Order: sequence, then C-alpha cells, then structure tokens
Amino acid sequence: MYKFVATLQGFTELILGLIPFHSLPIPGQFYAHTHRDDFHLQILDAADAEAEKASTKSFVLQTPSVSPVYSNNPAFKVFSLRTDLQALVDYDQYYLDLVVATGKPVLYVESMFVHVCY
Repeated sequence: MYKFVATLQGFTELILGLIPFHSLPIPGQFYAHTHRDDFHLQILDAADAEAEKASTKSFVLQTPSVSPVYSNNPAFKVFSLRTDLQALVDYDQYYLDLVVATGKPVLYVESMFVHVCY
C-alpha cells in the first residue's frame, strides 16, 4: 500500500512539473471517482505577489463518484466545452441526496459556473 501511495505522489509531482511548460494545451485537469467534489486553482509559482501575478495558472475539477463508499452523495457532472477555444464553458452536477432519499430517489441538479458566477 505505501509503495503505491509513494508512486502516486511521484506521478503528481511529474504532472505538476509539466503544466507550466504546456499550459496552453493543458488549460485544466479533470479528475473523477475521487469520492469528493472539489475545485482547485493551481498557481504554480507563488513565491511572492509579483511571481504569483506572472505565474502559470491551472484549475482542477474533481468529480465525486456514483458509489457512496465514504458517505458521499452519489454524483456526476456533465461538462459543456468549447473545443475550438479549449475552454470549459459550464457544467451541471447531478447528485442523489441519500439522507432524504426514502422510497423513490430524486436526482437533483446544481448548475455551475455560468449560472452561478456571472
């Protein structure tokens, strides 16, 4: 197990080292089945305020899994992309609230980015 975790850490460091050199073709990273719903803004050089302004920036979107192994609500995201711009336009997240799910389950939707941020 520990050897596996160390291997993953090595891959993480390798990927983070590549992003500054390939920020145009890698504008963001998408991870799934992490049992977490999370968003990270990566500022790859934040030694001081000036370095942070000039730094390459990237984002990470984590999508929870559909299995509630770690007491998470099952969920998935549907992304809207502009492939000509290599840009994430919007996404909707669908989830099942296991606490209120009695009898017939209800699938809820949360609209993100465009609907919430603008």
